[in-house]
Amino acid sequence: DQPAWADALLDRICAIRVAQAECLVAAGVDMISLNDDIGSQRGMIMGPAMWRRWIKPRLAQLIAAARQVNPGVIFRYHSDGNYEAVIPDLIQVGVSALVTVQQEAMEPRHIKERFGRDLVLEGTIGLQGPLAHGTPNDVDALVRRQCQELMSGGGWVASPGNGVTPDIPLANLAALFAALDRYG
Repeated sequence: DQPAWADALLDRICAIRVAQAECLVAAGVDMISLNDDIGSQRGMIMGPAMWRRWIKPRLAQLIAAARQVNPGVIFRYHSDGNYEAVIPDLIQVGVSALVTVQQEAMEPRHIKERFGRDLVLEGTIGLQGPLAHGTPNDVDALVRRQCQELMSGGGWVASPGNGVTPDIPLANLAALFAALDRYG
């Protein structure tokens, strides 16, 4: 309803984030993780056109500013849910890795096939499926499948989507590590 006000607010937030990124990179940080949560289980929280209008230009500004200080700085971008519609935009502005490719909302194999040449994928082992609610055998099968589908060509970091939460059964966590040792 008040686009001028929204622009002013987002520009101020962006200026703060740019200053933070420039300081971090100047201090020697070689990787920055951005956490936006733009996706839900069924799609984006805001439509892609709205994201492109309000968020993308500021994200591009942030990444460009940090890369003025160190062109090699890596940007990891976190969102839960399904944000596939803007993955090409994320690549365009300089995102290097996606954290999380939530298997409950996007198919990691499909994302790897479409974008694996340009991005590292992390966090493909979902926290709402076999890891939380399955058996150790279910976890083993999931990890085996993901290793078969995602390891080829590199660009995949095998990990749970948002770290390990307290509701993950210890037996399933042990199965996760054992399966990664076995298949990865």
